[in-house]
Amino acid sequence: MGLNKSTSYRLLSTLVEAGFVYQDPKSRLYGLGSMSFELGGLFLSRIDVHNASRGRIEELSQITKETVHLAILDQNEILFLNKINSPTSTAINTRVGLRVPGHITGLGKVLLAFQNQTRMEESMLTKGVTGKNKEALLQDLTLTRKRGYAIDNEGYQEGVTCIAVPIWDYTRTITAAISISGPSFRMNKDLNWLVMKTLEVGQQISVEMGY
Repeated sequence: MGLNKSTSYRLLSTLVEAGFVYQDPKSRLYGLGSMSFELGGLFLSRIDVHNASRGRIEELSQITKETVHLAILDQNEILFLNKINSPTSTAINTRVGLRVPGHITGLGKVLLAFQNQTRMEESMLTKGVTGKNKEALLQDLTLTRKRGYAIDNEGYQEGVTCIAVPIWDYTRTITAAISISGPSFRMNKDLNWLVMKTLEVGQQISVEMGY
């Protein structure tokens, strides 16, 4: 890079302190540190989940005849990354790029359920969820964590029920979630089968993500 040794040393020392560079104590040689790996992993996981899930969620929509979403948790909100519309005429009020509070959707509940307590509390505080509403949401998140999926029964849109499941990556971290949404009368009629199919696809995507 054309830098002298003293300048290079100061820059490397700063990067070592921040965790972006590692210095071997014996050889004194430098290499990439854990923070570089962590940032790269976060970037790749968000990009890869979109690619890894595309064919799977299209197939899930075709099999169930319902709308399928892919979303991530970003700054305590749900960010929709992909949407496959139902082949029926049912309209779901979502779009790619839309942000909504996590606690009002099935996707948000399943993503929040597998966060640590501090992150869950932070999200609810940010969105003004307090008192009995907070207690009810915490109970819902606990149930979601135990059974491995979330159900939103007309909480986000009247007449629409949603089933959401987590997507895990190679670090055993929840990185995204997928859901199927449709008319409540139709979803509730075949709820167990729809849960099973959604979990199955979620597991397949997770395996492709290295889980």
